[in-house]
Amino acid sequence: MSLADQLRFELARVTIETRSPLLIGVEGGDGFHDALFTTDANGLPTIPGESLAGILRHALAEGRDPSTAERCKKAFGYQDGDTGDSSAVEISWAQVHGSDDRPVAFRGATLDDEVLAFLAAGAIRDHVRLDMNGVAYEGAKFDELVVPAGARFTFEIRVLERAGLPLHELLRFLDRPETAIGRGSRRGLGHLAIVRAVGRKFDLTRPEDRKIWETLPVAVHLPLPRGYLEPLDHRDKLQPPAGGAPEPIARQWHSGVLELSPMGTWYVGGTIDPGLPDRPRKDGTLKTSDRFPMAERFVTWEGGQGRVSARHRWLLPASSLKGALRHRVAFHARRLSRQFAPGDASSPGWAPEASHPFETYWFGQARGDDELDAWGRERQGPPGRVMLSDACIDMAESPDKDLHAFEHVSLDRFTQGPIDGRLFDELALNKPGLKLKIPIAVADSSATPEERAALAAALQDLCEGRLWIGAAGSRGHGELRGSIKWDGPDPLARR
Repeated sequence: MSLADQLRFELARVTIETRSPLLIGVEGGDGFHDALFTTDANGLPTIPGESLAGILRHALAEGRDPSTAERCKKAFGYQDGDTGDSSAVEISWAQVHGSDDRPVAFRGATLDDEVLAFLAAGAIRDHVRLDMNGVAYEGAKFDELVVPAGARFTFEIRVLERAGLPLHELLRFLDRPETAIGRGSRRGLGHLAIVRAVGRKFDLTRPEDRKIWETLPVAVHLPLPRGYLEPLDHRDKLQPPAGGAPEPIARQWHSGVLELSPMGTWYVGGTIDPGLPDRPRKDGTLKTSDRFPMAERFVTWEGGQGRVSARHRWLLPASSLKGALRHRVAFHARRLSRQFAPGDASSPGWAPEASHPFETYWFGQARGDDELDAWGRERQGPPGRVMLSDACIDMAESPDKDLHAFEHVSLDRFTQGPIDGRLFDELALNKPGLKLKIPIAVADSSATPEERAALAAALQDLCEGRLWIGAAGSRGHGELRGSIKWDGPDPLARR
């Protein structure tokens, strides 16, 4: 690379907002949580530049191996034996915003800001892996500390002219429905969108550009002099070019919206009380509810000011939908391939020894300790090709208006009498007329007709009320009905 290669480039500062919680993890936990988000020197969440570069590099590869895709190699560099080239795309770390909607410095920031203190504390997401019988799999219970939804970050991106790639073409990816960053993107985490972007082209062979470049603040948190960078109309530039020309970057993902309406009560259990009032007992005393729906707070932005939401939002997390759909796809995959349980006496205890290929095609696969990389770390399995987002529901000013209380008691299996101390209550969501709108994206570029049929049948079961979501489906919670509206042709239709 010569000096001339560095003289002509495009530069932009981009502000993004997380539409769902974010987890770019660090190695190990802290003794309290199994997974933590990456932080800067202030203990505040941040996004490494390599994470941003990684999602852009894979998107540019158009579903192929980014290490071999020629366009990707030219833009992001490569190494092949003794030959190679450095990246022509440079991306800084993304710095989090405080309540004044400005990025803070990597060092020296204080947490007396309401938004910063909230983001530093994080939000807890609990998970459990279920086996074929619908119960916890061998102690696979874990929690994650995630960055709450609504967090804003600013980063800087520079694209050299030799990349052969316009800057706005890279920004296209960040506003797509399927774009997500960090861990858990297939179960609803890490979805983001561009809030604003400013930039310009530089040609340092020109004196006027050199003057601006010399005085341009290096640190992202420092204010820009007026007129140095111009607003980029990124949303217009994200549209396909006029005149019927094909998009420069292929769309391997097909996006749509899953619209569902609960037919009654539904319940996805939470572990942190969202501030629900105590409920009266029959003897007149008050007690805290034993079970309540999942809810989270988030950051809101209005008029250049950020605030922590006054109330929580009820959640139908994408992980609940993904788990149910994965098991139902496994059922339909075996039905379509006529893999039935044996009809002899061994059938009550029969279970498949491995996941069906259709299931792993759509929802990915984790690899175990027997498949380690050169550093002794567990290799990552192939990612899934179905991407879902959380469904968020505004909480009523009085949360009790959204809930229906059920009282339960555990019975002795022999006498059928109540067991002492086993009386508990359960609060389920009950909002008549509610419509949940859940973004969904599917990558089907290599799917067979049978694989499409298995996923289509599982989604049909969900939309027609045969696949109940959340906890206590056997007690009547979680029946949903609805439809899917794709942005284009149905990617799962028969071809």
